[in-house]
Amino acid sequence: MPRTEENEAPAPEEKAAGSPAYRVETETVPETIGKIHLLPAREQVASYLRKAILRREIPEGSVLTLEETAEMVSIGPTTSMRMEKFEKDFIPQTGVKLIVGKGGMGQDTMDACQKYKTIFCVFPAGCAVVSAVHFKKIIDAQWKDLGMPETLWTSEVEELGPLIVAVDTKGGNLFEENKKTYKKRAEEVYEEIIPNVRFIK
Repeated sequence: MPRTEENEAPAPEEKAAGSPAYRVETETVPETIGKIHLLPAREQVASYLRKAILRREIPEGSVLTLEETAEMVSIGPTTSMRMEKFEKDFIPQTGVKLIVGKGGMGQDTMDACQKYKTIFCVFPAGCAVVSAVHFKKIIDAQWKDLGMPETLWTSEVEELGPLIVAVDTKGGNLFEENKKTYKKRAEEVYEEIIPNVRFIK
């Protein structure tokens, strides 16, 4: 936008001794800027709360709990194979009917899903923020002493997705079936190209 007297930026005020100095120039980056200090996550939260209380956004005397103040901005699963050794016991003990994760699972999970009529679904990569759209509220949070990522969050969601059924209740395993398909294709391509690249040592 062209600069006019109306939208001309005001000249910077004089800084006190010891304060960061800034030089403002037209269409240029400031030559000198003050240091930027990144606060740890806990300090960022504490700083936000202090400002919110001073601005009267949080009533005085409020009791703030993690469940009431936390905001779910993304929901992304972790690598599921790490939990493979637990699923054969976890599924019958909890009675869970849907497990959401990332990547494939092995024979123990397949057997448990078939026996107890549970399905394992994968959430497509890159959709963590999309999943938060279906999030409604945090109901509970357990094991908070393990840190935010390892906390057991109980949440209410609506139509969470998109999800892909990777292990069904009939013994089907999408990842294992695809491995066979892709291996066969790779062998066919290998046989096709190997005569043309034999000169490569």
